[in-house]
Amino acid sequence: MNKSFTTRTLVIATLVTLIASVSACGGEKSSLQNKVMCEGKIATIFSLTGPSSSIGIDVTNGAKLAVEQFKTQNPTCTVELAENDSPQVIPGNAKEIAQNVASDEKVIGVIGASSKDAPVVNGILSDAGITIISPTAFNPELSEQGHTTFHRTLPDGRTQGKFSARYINSILKLKKVFVVDDEKVVFTKPVISTLKENISPSGTALFQTGQTDFSSIIAQIIDSGADGVFMGGYHTEAGLLISQLRAAGSTIPYLCNSAVSDPRYFGVAGAASEGTVVFLPLTPVSEIKGAFSNDYRTRFNAESSPAAVQGFDAANILLAGIKAGKNTRSSMEEFVDAYDGESLGGKIAFAPNGEINSELVSAWVLKAQGGKFVPDQRMFAGSS
Repeated sequence: MNKSFTTRTLVIATLVTLIASVSACGGEKSSLQNKVMCEGKIATIFSLTGPSSSIGIDVTNGAKLAVEQFKTQNPTCTVELAENDSPQVIPGNAKEIAQNVASDEKVIGVIGASSKDAPVVNGILSDAGITIISPTAFNPELSEQGHTTFHRTLPDGRTQGKFSARYINSILKLKKVFVVDDEKVVFTKPVISTLKENISPSGTALFQTGQTDFSSIIAQIIDSGADGVFMGGYHTEAGLLISQLRAAGSTIPYLCNSAVSDPRYFGVAGAASEGTVVFLPLTPVSEIKGAFSNDYRTRFNAESSPAAVQGFDAANILLAGIKAGKNTRSSMEEFVDAYDGESLGGKIAFAPNGEINSELVSAWVLKAQGGKFVPDQRMFAGSS
């Protein structure tokens, strides 16, 4: 065989192999460049300890369940959830937490905070460009403070107050409702103030979180000739008030804000809970389809609540962004601003100010029957 021909053939073969190798490497590099980076860190900021922690625990657990399920379904994704406890009894704690979260460059989204903490927390997080999804805060001023990364997945407190007043006036036709409110709880204030503007209260009274004796307030209710009571606060105090009110012989209607929809209310109120009306600007747990309730019960050995659903839905919005490769603060913010999707609680889409779109706003009226809350009717904004 001609030696020069053989050498030439080997050179050509080597070049072909090298070209193929370079092409393969180039294709692999291109594939890696096009691969979505599914990673991100989410933080929650809620009260997880103390007398006002039930809602925060449920929201955080809902978010935790969403993240755990997401990681199981997407094993190649790297997602972290950082839980932050901001007890309502410690002034200034929320500011420090928000600063720590903002300084963590991995955090691209936050679920929280309470109505009390949000005015401080939102400013710090928004300045850092971190997307905020508020699943429970009713403070109507939160969307008016110029915090551009703020989003809320439920109607504000004024809206809940209007729904409550409409039901009292048009459905129950009560004329002298006595209004009771927690003196220091922030989230009830817009609900109560709007309610009082739209009804004619027979009287008002304040109580403290942790209060157990409501005898003086009950005396005021009875003396006022009230034909109904509206309670603003958490499930524990609401349960104590109604049990003591019924023990005093009063049978007038008992109406409460959304925080009382917690299933733990029945353990406090007992048989006196029967007939309690709760106004809930969220989808009731009984209306939630799919495996969520069973999954939550299995994971946390507890019944789910509307707050847990809210935490689950809020987390899934951020997780959808992470799955789509939105792993920077700016890209996540753009994703959530434009978000339009279904959740356990229904469709979610945001207005330019971060509020849930007005056409999606509604409230459910729940009634306590046989130790659970049963949906009575659904009310929509602008309807009678």
